[in-house]
Amino acid sequence: MEQFQFKNAFIDQLAGVEQKRYVHELKIIKYLYISGLHSSADICRHLRISVPNAFSMLNDLVEKNLIEKKGRGDSIGGRKPDLYGIKDDCFYVMAVEVGVYTTRMAIFNSVNENLTGVKEFSINLNNKSETLDMLIAVIQQFIKMSGINSQRLTGIGISMPGLVDSIQGINYSYLNIGDQSLVSLLEERLQKPVFIENDANAIALAEYRLGIAQSKKEVLVLYLDLGIGLGMILNGKLYRGFAGFAGEFSHIQMVDDGKLCCCGKLGCLETIASGAALVQMAEEGIALGKSSIVLNQPSVKNSRLGVRKVVDAALSGDQYAIGIIAEAGTNIGKAISILIQVLNPEQIVLCGVMSEAGRYLTMPIQQAIQTHSMNQLSKHTKIELSKMGDEIGIKGALAVVMENVFEAVIKRAGR
Repeated sequence: MEQFQFKNAFIDQLAGVEQKRYVHELKIIKYLYISGLHSSADICRHLRISVPNAFSMLNDLVEKNLIEKKGRGDSIGGRKPDLYGIKDDCFYVMAVEVGVYTTRMAIFNSVNENLTGVKEFSINLNNKSETLDMLIAVIQQFIKMSGINSQRLTGIGISMPGLVDSIQGINYSYLNIGDQSLVSLLEERLQKPVFIENDANAIALAEYRLGIAQSKKEVLVLYLDLGIGLGMILNGKLYRGFAGFAGEFSHIQMVDDGKLCCCGKLGCLETIASGAALVQMAEEGIALGKSSIVLNQPSVKNSRLGVRKVVDAALSGDQYAIGIIAEAGTNIGKAISILIQVLNPEQIVLCGVMSEAGRYLTMPIQQAIQTHSMNQLSKHTKIELSKMGDEIGIKGALAVVMENVFEAVIKRAGR
């Protein structure tokens, strides 16, 4: 992938020191950014550097106004150690959550505070160059309207659906235009480092870095929305597979000679347990005269809003909606049992609109797991609901930058 020399005020402040020190200072900032406040002793252990070197670099970074002391840590005896953290305005990160119909974006500071709120734009995702032009235009407009110092915008993270090769910077499903990779096209126009990731993988990173999966090493994150996505954290790292497409969980065949799936196969999990399938089941039931709260609400076929209406109906006590969610949960649980048998995860996190159905979804999932998975394996796997709500998509795009931006700079600097 072509590399651009981006103007970056934050990185420029580290200039003027010898190469090895430059890389170590970058690693200190990366460590504090990803892991929060730490003492000099923590930094020494993590980077395997001597105490004098650590103090020298920490003092240098304080003088350059990139980090600061932020309180004191615990002590088992003696003086409590100073805790170092990144300054709030050290740099900025832009998070872009690209959906099939709607794109959302926000800008965060270096302690992951949302400075702008989340702004939505109506963009229909496809493979047209005009769509890419529109996406670039709204990103540029949003940066300008935010009022931040754009020279301190360190990276742009983009989460999106489709077959995404994040290493090569290509989405084979959407915005696959011409011979250049999507990332190269975006970096050329935006003049900022850009990182793309499949939406399910991005959400897995969000839970791992910012959510309830922190400190876990073996985690599966299921994104139960209009479709079904799977992101896998294995041995503490995002697992992409050989070609970068691991996690196509929704295309496990569950029904022989079932309904046609968008992938071209018959009877995939997505056809019987996704949010789109929920909406279809609700509409089919209503057409057959089923009594339901959903009957009194306008139909929004194959839309995220339609999924939310089914979930809201269940939470309001609608028996028909509860029934179809339970049916979807049973099928999801049966498919999850396969993952448990193969991967033996410590934790499975459920997120997305469907997960908001709570126990109406989790109970049938648990029952199906108990039926179809070995007890010795399943009893050690904890099923939990995400606590991020609607923020999870935008936090996923943020986590994509967290995961990659310093690695890219360190690699260019030469380890």
